[in-house]
Amino acid sequence: MNEILFFATILTTFGLVVGAHYFFGKNGLYAWIAFAVVFANILVTKCIRLFGMEATLGNVLFGTAFLCTDILNELYGYKASRKGVFIGLYSILSFLALSQLALRFIPSALDMVDGSMQVLFALSPRTCLASVSMFLCSNLMDVWLFQRLKQATDGRMLWLRNNAATCISQVTENFFFFLIAFGGIFAFTDILTLTLCCSVIEIIVAICDTPFLYLARRLGRVCDRKKE
Repeated sequence: MNEILFFATILTTFGLVVGAHYFFGKNGLYAWIAFAVVFANILVTKCIRLFGMEATLGNVLFGTAFLCTDILNELYGYKASRKGVFIGLYSILSFLALSQLALRFIPSALDMVDGSMQVLFALSPRTCLASVSMFLCSNLMDVWLFQRLKQATDGRMLWLRNNAATCISQVTENFFFFLIAFGGIFAFTDILTLTLCCSVIEIIVAICDTPFLYLARRLGRVCDRKKE
């Protein structure tokens, strides 16, 4: 059942990304990045099993940030793509700051959700540092690799730069996230196992986003012709 829902989520979220770009242009992608990274940080707290492996619910939404920056890089250039990364970073930092402030309020006698919020928004400084730093580094790596591969192939083989840049960036992100967050707590072999499990799921997500990148590029060009 989880696998069916997983692919349904991929189709829905990537379709919404393409829709955001079609209706609102690059501003729609910026808005989606801000939404996705905040909501993904909430969903990531839920653990599930996919294909016999442990995973978190935020993998697909985190993957849409890479799709957005790849669309921005392909259609609007390197600087527009980097801007998307920093919008995502600002959104994460804002969410973390405001959620932690919300937890400091003393609930009234009528409150029914404070306990759940304490669990949902609880963050250790170490995990928070790992999450924010790896989001920034991995997405900037993806933007840089995508652009370099685009130049090396003279703008051909979109599928190659999309998948290579995203997969390399996400595997690197997973390894260093677990190393920073759990190094000294988990054995190094356990960190490698966690990296492998998360990377397999995220590589599947990255491969699935390729048709949507082609669709976004095609629709973007259609919109440009209409404007002319």
